[in-house]
Amino acid sequence: MDMESNQRNPKTKTLGHLPVEKVKMMKEWSPYKAAAAEFSKAKHAAAQTKRAVREALKQRQGLKSSILLRKTKASEFSKTYKRRKGGLGR
Repeated sequence: MDMESNQRNPKTKTLGHLPVEKVKMMKEWSPYKAAAAEFSKAKHAAAQTKRAVREALKQRQGLKSSILLRKTKASEFSKTYKRRKGGLGR
C-alpha cells in the first residue's frame, strides 16, 4: 500500500487530546505507572551491565576501540573490535 491509501483508510483511530488530569484519574493509571517505572529501572540496569561487560572485554582483550555487542542468541554476543599493538590477546 502506498502512503495515500494509508491516509484514506487508516488502520487506527485517533482519540485526540486527553488531559493529563483525566488520565491520572483512571483506575488503569496506577498499574501502568508502576509497570513503566519497573521497566525503566530494568532497562537502566541492563544498560549498566552491558557497559560493564563491554569494559571488562576491552580490558581483558587489550583493546583500544569500542566493542559493539549484539545479542545473537540467549546468552551469546558477537563483538567487533581492533586489537592494540602488543595486546595480550586471549
